[in-house]
Amino acid sequence: MLRTIIIVILLCTTKLIFAQDTLVSWYEESFTGKIQSIKSNIVSIILEEDTDKVSRIHTSELQKAIYSNGEVIYFFDDYPDIVTKLKKSSKRKQKIAFSPIGAPFNHFYLGYEHLIGKNQTLEYQAGYIGKLLMPIEKNAWGFHTNILWKSIFSEPMRISGLSVRPKMQGAFYGFMLSINYLHFKDNIMYHSDTSFYTTYEQTKKINAIIPTIHFVFGYHQMIAPAVMITYSAGLGGGPILYLSSDERLRNQATLPEMAIGSQRFVSHPVSINAMLTLGILLR
Repeated sequence: MLRTIIIVILLCTTKLIFAQDTLVSWYEESFTGKIQSIKSNIVSIILEEDTDKVSRIHTSELQKAIYSNGEVIYFFDDYPDIVTKLKKSSKRKQKIAFSPIGAPFNHFYLGYEHLIGKNQTLEYQAGYIGKLLMPIEKNAWGFHTNILWKSIFSEPMRISGLSVRPKMQGAFYGFMLSINYLHFKDNIMYHSDTSFYTTYEQTKKINAIIPTIHFVFGYHQMIAPAVMITYSAGLGGGPILYLSSDERLRNQATLPEMAIGSQRFVSHPVSINAMLTLGILLR
């Protein structure tokens, strides 16, 4: 009986002596050993495979520590810093974006972007084109919808010597298909019914659809743990489809030189695209 008790005590003691703590990294790697201390965002640990020295790991590289007694410490909660938060943000695959410079000009823009494959995204945009950005004499306004395909050259961010790789971070190129609806006024010249040589002007309300396709390039820049700013430009063009059966109107109407919202400058048949958006990353 005494021998059994001694064996049990020895087994328990051995288990306590060799019980291992575990550190889990953001890349799901596990490091086992004995944690000595956690101070100033540095974990000191004697690793199982290298018991002759104390290794030091920055908490921004780690998701959590699991002690041999079952206690768990999550470093994002207990040791928050910008690198740790960026690590956690690096896996986000969706983004809602808007144009921060559009609202003051009576223009509303909203976009949704998500990953569809490795370093590839689709973005859907919709917006209202306000009159404040249009030529006053033509009283123009409208709407636009866009679909963008992007190929991103994903690149890491380095902060304090540590590497962070948000999935949407980096330069990109792609294509954008746009459907723009525009309402404006223009003066159309008509011939008199009584004499071909007598003409008169009539102000007409004109509705037009402008489909365009652009080659775009730009850069996604992470500026906070879940905030991304995007700069882009592009070149393309497309036809103008006037929604009228009036042949004189279709032949004479002139699309106003304009900024469609805060993102597109149009000069038929060529269109130059410029965009600045602020995005919120989602899980």
